[in-house]
Amino acid sequence: MRSGFIFMGRLTMEPKIGDKVTKFNLAVDRRYKAEGEERPKTDFFQVSAFGKTKEFVDTYLKKGMKVQVTGTVQNDNYEKDGVTVYHDSYIANEIEFCEKKGSGVAEEPGDVGEDREEIPFM
Repeated sequence: MRSGFIFMGRLTMEPKIGDKVTKFNLAVDRRYKAEGEERPKTDFFQVSAFGKTKEFVDTYLKKGMKVQVTGTVQNDNYEKDGVTVYHDSYIANEIEFCEKKGSGVAEEPGDVGEDREEIPFM
């Protein structure tokens, strides 16, 4: 049985597109309690995409986008100078958008205009 993950976060930079793999960095917020109050903390993960998922990332994902990524975790072990080094790899299997297109900037209700009578759909 393989370990899995579900992350929801924002791309911190443009995806790094390669021939067989595309990698992207995801900033994932989490909350923790310190001294009796909740504080935000951000974790950063590098996620790899292959095949059809790679094609999706290459075509649609951009820096700043909020997405949900579901995938598997692999542990890559290797020896270096007689010490075993452990490295976790996050492989994306599914990606979903978490915001509507162009919704990166929140609009205030008053931004429509002061004179609402001139706007036929209000």
